[in-house]
Amino acid sequence: MINYLIKTLKSKKHRKVSAPGSWEEVTVAQYMALVSSWDRKDVVQAFAILTGQSFRKLTESTSFGLENRILASMEWILDAPNWDAMTCPSAVEIEGKMVEVPVELDKLTLGQKMEAMRKMSQAKNLEECVAFVCAVYLQPERDSGKFNLDSAKELEKVIEGLPIVVFHPIAVFFFEKLGKSMRNGRSVWHPLILTQIASGLMLQGWRALTVWLRSQIWLYWTKLSNGAKGPTPTKTLCCSLISLLWVCC
Repeated sequence: MINYLIKTLKSKKHRKVSAPGSWEEVTVAQYMALVSSWDRKDVVQAFAILTGQSFRKLTESTSFGLENRILASMEWILDAPNWDAMTCPSAVEIEGKMVEVPVELDKLTLGQKMEAMRKMSQAKNLEECVAFVCAVYLQPERDSGKFNLDSAKELEKVIEGLPIVVFHPIAVFFFEKLGKSMRNGRSVWHPLILTQIASGLMLQGWRALTVWLRSQIWLYWTKLSNGAKGPTPTKTLCCSLISLLWVCC
């Protein structure tokens, strides 16, 4: 990290800020902010994003030689890593624990896939989802348990503070496995995942319909029981049909 002293017209003292000195020091959160806001040309703008400062206020700095120092020390920002050449690691260290990266996505739950794809479909650029998608897929491995969305969101915050050069290849792997192309940012739904999502939604819909049908059958049975006093062919037939429907539902 490189330290800078910044003073504006309104401030009486210099403020100390730190900025990455290479891509290896850029965090996931900083990278996602760059993807969202940087024009890919203005180095000073990139500096403002990486240090969490207002670009307008930064331009009001009265620190002598600040711009030249920023331009000289941040040339690396214009030379992005060759992300496509990077391979997905088999394991990654998170908070001192080695977490295995799941490579067989068929073993992952429908809930994980649905949460990841929901986030991806809402984003303007897939790379804005790096932290969340990695968290969704790594959370069960980290916790040695089942998928838990709340725990995944907590892990997302942790991943945001870790190096992008480590987690970008992992995110690319998951995006590609989900039928997404990170290179052009287009949404391409994988037929298998669509089928799984549709099956899940149909199952939930059938369960809701079953509950409703049972409530209606019970209501009709109550009315029928409170109706005619003696057994009649019509009543017997209705009771048989109601019993059959109850078993089927």
